[in-house]
Amino acid sequence: MKTLKARKTSHEGWAVHIYNGDRHLLCTLEPSHSWVFVIGISVGMVAAFLLSSLNSLAYMRRAASTEAVGNATLTDPPATSIQPSDSQQEPVSDSIFLID
Repeated sequence: MKTLKARKTSHEGWAVHIYNGDRHLLCTLEPSHSWVFVIGISVGMVAAFLLSSLNSLAYMRRAASTEAVGNATLTDPPATSIQPSDSQQEPVSDSIFLID
């Protein structure tokens, strides 16, 4: 009858221990922490993609409804409105942060 021998393995996993100046353990990072980090990054990217898709869809619907309203008013007589003079208009900034 053959007996099985236990094999020695060199794979023991990994852990990162973080200590402060007084050599007190502050925290330990283990492999499960990295998996949770990767899952969190993935879920965050999917959420950002979905939110940006919904935002662009809402923008396209607004643009389409504005275009439909604009086409409908072309046949109507023009309404009189008072336009502000050029000196009263604020300059438009080219910056995305509205900083000149």
